[in-house]
Amino acid sequence: MTNNTPDYSRRQFLKNTGWTFAGITVVASLPGCGLIPALPSRDMPTGEDSLSWLQLQPDGQFYFCSPRQEMGQGILASLKLILADELGVEPHQITTIGPDTGKITPVKSTVGSESIKDFAHPVARLGATMIKTLKQHAAPILQTDDRTLEFDGHLFHFGARTVSLSELAATSPLLMDRNTALVEETHFLTGTPRHVGKPSATENIRSIVTGEPLYAGDIRLPDMAYGAMLRPPTLNAKLKSVDMAPLPAGAVLASWQENGQAGLVAATPALLFQALELVETSWVTSDIATQVEIDQALSLRGIETGDLEHSILDGVIPQQTAWDIDHTISIPFAAHASIEPRVAVARWNSKGTPRLEVWTGTQDAFFVRATLAQEFGLPEDDVAVYSQRIGGAFGGKTLCTVEREAAVLAKSADRPVKVHWTRPDEFQMAHHRPPSMHRVRASLNPDGTIESWDHGFKSGHVIFTSAAMPQWMQSLTSFAPDPGAARGATPPYKGSHMQVAFSDMRLPVLTGPWRGLGAAPNCFAIETSIDLLAKKAGKDPIAFRTANLKGSHPRLAHCLTEVARLSNWAGSSKSATRYRGAACGIYKEVTYVAVVADIDIDPETQSFQVAKLYCAHDCGTIINPDQVRAQIEGNLVWGIGMATQESFHLQDSRISADYLGDYEIPTIGDVPDIAIKLVTPEGAAPAGAGEAAITAAAAAISNAFFAATGQPVTKLPIEPDSHS
Repeated sequence: MTNNTPDYSRRQFLKNTGWTFAGITVVASLPGCGLIPALPSRDMPTGEDSLSWLQLQPDGQFYFCSPRQEMGQGILASLKLILADELGVEPHQITTIGPDTGKITPVKSTVGSESIKDFAHPVARLGATMIKTLKQHAAPILQTDDRTLEFDGHLFHFGARTVSLSELAATSPLLMDRNTALVEETHFLTGTPRHVGKPSATENIRSIVTGEPLYAGDIRLPDMAYGAMLRPPTLNAKLKSVDMAPLPAGAVLASWQENGQAGLVAATPALLFQALELVETSWVTSDIATQVEIDQALSLRGIETGDLEHSILDGVIPQQTAWDIDHTISIPFAAHASIEPRVAVARWNSKGTPRLEVWTGTQDAFFVRATLAQEFGLPEDDVAVYSQRIGGAFGGKTLCTVEREAAVLAKSADRPVKVHWTRPDEFQMAHHRPPSMHRVRASLNPDGTIESWDHGFKSGHVIFTSAAMPQWMQSLTSFAPDPGAARGATPPYKGSHMQVAFSDMRLPVLTGPWRGLGAAPNCFAIETSIDLLAKKAGKDPIAFRTANLKGSHPRLAHCLTEVARLSNWAGSSKSATRYRGAACGIYKEVTYVAVVADIDIDPETQSFQVAKLYCAHDCGTIINPDQVRAQIEGNLVWGIGMATQESFHLQDSRISADYLGDYEIPTIGDVPDIAIKLVTPEGAAPAGAGEAAITAAAAAISNAFFAATGQPVTKLPIEPDSHS
């Protein structure tokens, strides 16, 4: 029950005083608070900024420095389709690269499934402005007004006279002046597209297949050496001493040690690995991190929702409410487990600028630049970061980690250095999805609709990550809710009394953004609870969801209808051994998804296999349907991993996994048949496929297990024996 006695909690104080993270930044700048680390920009680029993204080369090719990073989501290909339509050219006439800090003005990181939602229209305006500018350049040459010109994709025509793209940029690349007024009217969403909405191959697919250099690991520079940091044996261990005596003469080219950290540089990877094996180190551990400590920090025992720090929904729950369901759900740590570990190459220049060059696969080249500039006391213009294609990121490559290590070791060695994290480095040193604990209570009206809803949870930090913030600064963030931990916690369903609140906890393990941030754990808690309510009400799970939307979110209701049609839904049981579950969700208030999961289950052991997944997905206007399908498929497979396999814990003050053999992720044998229905409301703005499907996939699988066994899933990953 919720205590209705008035109290002046910290949450209410913050709400009444308007305290925000901006206020935290002000306080953090006061004396005694320590150095404020570089903070990533979340500002949208201005129209003036976008003019630096596109130019026409002397060979007649358009050169597009994308403001979005390519990490497998196909954004370079999609933005190219938009540009091609606006320019009136074929996609192959546009060369694309990832963000380059030396070529474009600062732009926010590639996160949050925002690339299409936030950048499709600016890119369309950019293309329309470029073709208008080219006509203005061609008109004097053809001795006419630019409004009379025709363009066939290669030549501007006026009568029999022509001028080509290459002629317009014959002497030097043609860029638009920063004072150029951007065109407001575009063909995007209003005209008849030639390329948008049609399947397009992944950008650089030939290079990917043939192994041409694309990734940071492919970079080879003259005189390049190889470096690595000496890693602590446990979390929170501090370096006490390093003994290089066991190393053979000439085994390393350079070593570095500062502030409890150390690293080595060798001429080859083999010599580097040998040196790492032979060097002797001693460490001191002051704080022993334990799983018990984490479990206690997240415990909700004896805590009411009103006791938690941050309110999302403030509805008052009537006293003496008789709860129809009251259960607690535990979500574990999860790793990004990208196939490509972090890697960076750094080079210092003794003369000229940039002073420091870095090649890396990062989601935020400008944040890396800002961090390195601060670290080494350089103007930002003296640091250049060249974005390489990323072999998987999922929120894990948003920070400056391996880039800093490469830079300090390159400076020590006075030559270019490549640092390539190992798989143990990835598990032990990177940030992870925080664990969370959820308590959901709900009551029903006599007609089977939701009367009261109470969801309280605790989670490690996501946006206010300990991987980037010093402890003093993260402590100050307790005054403001972590928006990453809160993502997706507002249910789409309606009730008379709705209350949602949470606390974000500092944990002894680095936590931070993981695919979809808090949306997947929060949606899992919501959607498994909805199935419990449906059973309590004696209602079909999909019909119960639709009824409790109560006319809100018609696009989500439509996805539920479409997934029911796609899967021939007729209830939760198909046979004595095949059962099905449903779940749905809204991602960032713009993308809608509904999933049905079929599982084949052994009645005796309750072991099961995901047999088929159906998904209805509405992300508005679709730029590249093949890429959207691929994005959805990837999300659904992540949902399988979340539901059935992925988890780690603390063991002996270390992450319990060092290799992928210790941390299971789905393999091809775990991937079932997948059926996808792309729902495209007419005139809807593009929202991006993003991470929407992962919010519903795991819950659909667990709800199928619930349908088969009658035992609700209260802990991930699903362990059949614990539910028997």
